Amino acid sequence: MPHITLQARIHHSNQLQQAENLVNSLLKGLNVKLHVDATPTGWVSISVTGEDEKVAINYLTKEIGLSPTSNKPTHQLENMKGFILGPNKNKLGLCVDIGYESETPLASISLENLQARLCDGRKIALQKNSDN
Repeated sequence: MPHITLQARIHHSNQLQQAENLVNSLLKGLNVKLHVDATPTGWVSISVTGEDEKVAINYLTKEIGLSPTSNKPTHQLENMKGFILGPNKNKLGLCVDIGYESETPLASISLENLQARLCDGRKIALQKNSDN
């Protein structure tokens, strides 16, 4: 029985049913049985069994994404999904929750990187960047 952790987080117990409904609707028509749960840190965890389990896992990976197992990309130029939490401690970048199971599942994007990607390299303050 394959077990995966999706790049989706719940914050309240009633959201687990919503997550289960979403996954069931995405996999409608496939011959699979699901057990949906949450990790201690709130990430949606799914066990999949059935004839179409590989198809189901590939589809969920493509549509929702898998929670990484570390904060390091598995290969060069890999895109990682995350959820913006707000400015980092020194207010010189953004703090992003990338979802791996750890005490500090966070990444930081520097102000310089944000300026280069979002503002054509112009020196614009983080607050002004976030307003755009």
